[in-house]
Amino acid sequence: MNKSNGEILNHLKQITLKDEERYNIETSKDNKKIIRINIDGKFIYLGSKYTVDKDIETFKSTLKKINANNIIIIWGFGTGEHILDLLKEAPSTSKILIVEPDEKVLIENILSNNIENIFKDDRVFILNYKKENLKEFLNEKIKDVEINNTKIVTYANYDKVYSEEYKKFSGEFIEFVSDSIIGISTSLYFAKQYFKCFARNIKKIVDSTRINQLKDKFKGRPAIIVSAGPSLEKNVHLLKDIQDEFIIITGGRTLNTLLEKDINPDFVCSVDPGDGSYKVIEKALHSEVPLVFSEVSNHKMVEEYKGKKIFFKDIDFRDTTDKLLGVEVDYLWQGGSVAHICISLAAYLGCNNVIFIGQDLAYTNNMYHAESASISKNNNIEKDDTYIYVDDIYGGKVPTTITLDFYRKKIEQMMLAYKDVVFINSTEGGANIKGSLVKTLQQSINEYAYNECIDKNIEDILNSKSLVDKQVVYKNIMKILKSIKTIEEICKSALVNTSRMYKYYEKNILLDINYILGKLDKLDCKLNKEVEKVQSIKKLYAPLVAKIMISDEFKEEQGESEKEKGKRIALKSEAIYKGLLEIMKEAKIEFEKVIEDLT
Repeated sequence: MNKSNGEILNHLKQITLKDEERYNIETSKDNKKIIRINIDGKFIYLGSKYTVDKDIETFKSTLKKINANNIIIIWGFGTGEHILDLLKEAPSTSKILIVEPDEKVLIENILSNNIENIFKDDRVFILNYKKENLKEFLNEKIKDVEINNTKIVTYANYDKVYSEEYKKFSGEFIEFVSDSIIGISTSLYFAKQYFKCFARNIKKIVDSTRINQLKDKFKGRPAIIVSAGPSLEKNVHLLKDIQDEFIIITGGRTLNTLLEKDINPDFVCSVDPGDGSYKVIEKALHSEVPLVFSEVSNHKMVEEYKGKKIFFKDIDFRDTTDKLLGVEVDYLWQGGSVAHICISLAAYLGCNNVIFIGQDLAYTNNMYHAESASISKNNNIEKDDTYIYVDDIYGGKVPTTITLDFYRKKIEQMMLAYKDVVFINSTEGGANIKGSLVKTLQQSINEYAYNECIDKNIEDILNSKSLVDKQVVYKNIMKILKSIKTIEEICKSALVNTSRMYKYYEKNILLDINYILGKLDKLDCKLNKEVEKVQSIKKLYAPLVAKIMISDEFKEEQGESEKEKGKRIALKSEAIYKGLLEIMKEAKIEFEKVIEDLT
């Protein structure tokens, strides 16, 4: 039994219904089980009480042909008759996700001992829509590459009886599909950029202090997070006289702003791989403030920054970095912006009171950033810009974007996770960050400043760093280059066989197709094993495969012939192998450069 199914079953068995809350499971005219529900005193059958068989046939005709890779989402459990019928025909590799909007329907089926076989089937995953989160359920059960093979079908009159729930469900599913497709496209777009930064940062990573050295080094000390929001000008000047009484953490955009005001932050964080993150810090590249960066921070910025460097692991590289370096590296919480890293760093250092300034997360006074932190001539939002309104700290409304509002919500999630930290919003403007105390910066200074100068000793901490063994990294890069060569050979051989496969189906050339398919299966198995050895390459490979798999060009068509199916699969395989060969070419160039840097 699937763990989630078992959990749902155990949960439902604990619920006791009063007699007036009960539903009735009856026998239909064609001798099938049918359930009658009670909504506000109105009795409704979920399906036809006369011909359940007809409901089942309509249900199955909507699904049409089911292939081995299909994921079927069913809106409505009923008495499970349609599901039992479907399970007789569904391939063993299919996934059947059942969403039941009415908890009491499942409870009545349990009381009638009617659903144990369904719950125990490994193909079936059941969602109690009342209790569980649909998006989490879909994310867990449906991989991005499976989206195009997903079918949704409603049983009987479920969409009408539970119309409001169905409307919400449909909206959530559409949003899930949209997010997945955008995620794949974004991953593919940034994959090469991330990989290039990862490879080119290796030489700096091995000479940097691992974040682990700073764990709880400033336990019980207060911190101030400096961001570039429009309200920063209101109070940033106050930091000059109190910088010894707080740990000050800033993003790259505001580093030069602080330095010009004779404020020396303790740490500067930069995490974005894009050229923009280089441009915003360009004027401060000479700074001696320690730089906190990850594998995917802009490599040019990391290369040229003069100060000491502290390296933390990007969570997306958790299967890659430790293995490459031969040592464990801690990671920091990420939420899409450098502010999240700054906040996470403060908590990691052990700071107990964390104060935000410049954290508007909105266009206060219709401005993008604080004037001192802007690198653009135009720092005002345009009239035709798309923005939404959210609550500000004063109880009014302030314009922002969906992206900035997303960052706000992520910060709120972080605050819930860091339960031992008090968060104070001293931005003095911008969006309201739920869960934070709202105070002016002067009030926060008066209340939270450390009662003496903080003995920081950051220089000593960084000088006592435990360096990564370059020889270990060198050997691991050589292993990667060896795997790249093997992958290239596999892809070239596979392309020869996909060409033969296409010719067989397109031109009916006499070839042993079973031998060709068998050869491709063996090559795919060998390829997957080799790619698994090199997680950094897999991060380039996975988005490519996902995009090809969801492409309409390679989507299975209803009623396609064996010939059409064979050609489609051959062309899809060809696209994957060619794409992977191109990736290997780029990866080899980058890793060969790493070898040069390490010798």
